[in-house]
Amino acid sequence: MVEKDKELIERIIGGDTDAIQDFLFVRMKEAFAYIAQYFSRDPVTADDVLNEAYLVLSANDWHKLRLFQGTCSLKTYVTVIMARHFQHKRNVLIGVDDNALAALGGSTTDSECSFMMADIKKILSRFKPMDQLILKRVMIDGEKPGDILDEVRALAFMDEDSKVREHDDEKLADYVYVRYFRAKAKFRKKMEEYGYGR
Repeated sequence: MVEKDKELIERIIGGDTDAIQDFLFVRMKEAFAYIAQYFSRDPVTADDVLNEAYLVLSANDWHKLRLFQGTCSLKTYVTVIMARHFQHKRNVLIGVDDNALAALGGSTTDSECSFMMADIKKILSRFKPMDQLILKRVMIDGEKPGDILDEVRALAFMDEDSKVREHDDEKLADYVYVRYFRAKAKFRKKMEEYGYGR
């Protein structure tokens, strides 16, 4: 995973427009929209959020991406960067001093979007283990459904009633794609119930 992320960063830094488009404007679209909506007092459009994310991440010749150490997935890393950005932007608008808040032990820029992540964890905890695995690995970590077949199969083997255990790779990949899109729709609905993305 880390090697793939580092290769992707190299492509983005090198100006590969396909890599930039696919990662920032396709794969990260929903995550950025949730973050921006969470920290915004007013409705925001997806285009505005994506353009702002591009400006933040590409600043100073992609400086923030160059700092990526691989201790988490690239998707998680840029999610935290953008959460901090939108959180700081909101704090400036409402007159909250990030430094003063941090001195009182209520750090905002170092919270790594703790409120939003707590909501996401709470929502995911109500999903079945298979859906939790698929959503975390595909939607949050940014992997493709076909890349997580081993984990899905291992989880399926723990369930004696699961017919998934008998699927070959092709059939299992189809199963993961279908289950992902169903779980994603349910997850989106739950996020909206919590006030995100409206």
